[in-house]
Amino acid sequence: MATAPQPRPLAGRDAPLPPGGLLTLSSGAAAVFGCAIVAWFFPHWWRKPVAESILKLVPVAILMVHLWRASPPSALRRHVLVGLGLSLVGDALLAPAIDQFIPGLVAFLLAHLAYIRGLQTGAPPWRWPLLVPVAAYGLVMGGLIVPGLDAPIGTAVAAYTAVICTMAWRALARLGSPAVPGAGWMAIGALLFVSSDSMLAWARFRHAFAWDGELVILSYWAAQLFLAAGAVRHGARRP
Repeated sequence: MATAPQPRPLAGRDAPLPPGGLLTLSSGAAAVFGCAIVAWFFPHWWRKPVAESILKLVPVAILMVHLWRASPPSALRRHVLVGLGLSLVGDALLAPAIDQFIPGLVAFLLAHLAYIRGLQTGAPPWRWPLLVPVAAYGLVMGGLIVPGLDAPIGTAVAAYTAVICTMAWRALARLGSPAVPGAGWMAIGALLFVSSDSMLAWARFRHAFAWDGELVILSYWAAQLFLAAGAVRHGARRP
């Protein structure tokens, strides 16, 4: 008599990473993730703000479900889930159908604070020299963007720049430490996040450029994918 297939264990300290077609995503989740991204382009190009705004939320929502199911409870998982959730709030507020810039920026600032807290999991070294290039980049970008803005927006952008650069520094500081597996993916995610937001700020406040909207959102989704994958990889570490 044929036996019923046994459920595949979730990734954990005593289980391997789930097989997947896109980093740690299962093949099915990767397919839905990719289809949602492709679907977003159609209302984006055809100027359908409501449909574009709804589809914009789907990829990050998929990453939240994936991280919840594929990684055992841990401080890193908890903080990355909070960061992804706050990112969803920011996505909704910044979506074309709503377009509330400062509230959306605050939501993402809080998301990065959650990521920073999660990136401290495992007590990674501080590696202060890494702060120098990251801070220099933030100062240059802030110097190019902030002076031309009105006070409320300029203050919010300056605060956000400081927080996201701190997040990138803490992600880079984890590299090479055996106590923090998944650090490479999370560092890539942090750098992609900085790149995405730099392009967004430049296009919004300085000069728009060809394919700016598409480049911003694709690098943003990639950033969240790598951050979530790093958290799953960390949860799958072995003693």
